[in-house]
Amino acid sequence: MYSVMKADLVIWTLNGEATITRCPDSIEMAVPASVICHRYLIDGSSVDATRDIAKRFGWTVAIARRRGIPFQAYQALRLVDTPVFASFEQDVGLNPAWFSALMPRLVSQPASSRPGFTQLITTCIGQRLSGLSGVFLRIFR
Repeated sequence: MYSVMKADLVIWTLNGEATITRCPDSIEMAVPASVICHRYLIDGSSVDATRDIAKRFGWTVAIARRRGIPFQAYQALRLVDTPVFASFEQDVGLNPAWFSALMPRLVSQPASSRPGFTQLITTCIGQRLSGLSGVFLRIFR
């Protein structure tokens, strides 16, 4: 069903070495490779191994023109060229059922099929890897 759909993935980071290994790993387990078009990581000039780790996972790394989530997110989203994309923070781990649970809802929405419409897939079905709780909850098991 989703084999013809492609999605870009974006992450914005700053010194995320402690969690960045688990974040892309959880994304790879949750999102089928056949759906992924591009993987972009916008780094806010990390001084740790964040960029090297992301490159090992096959992410295209760009240095942020301006540091800060709003600026890095804007820069990342300018790179997106697919009708559907997903954005992730560096310390979010996805539940393995994230994609399969979310996609039927996404493709059933009429707005997502309009030409030129870009759909954001939120990370609300993830779990903070840093141990923080809050918006990012593990909903599906």
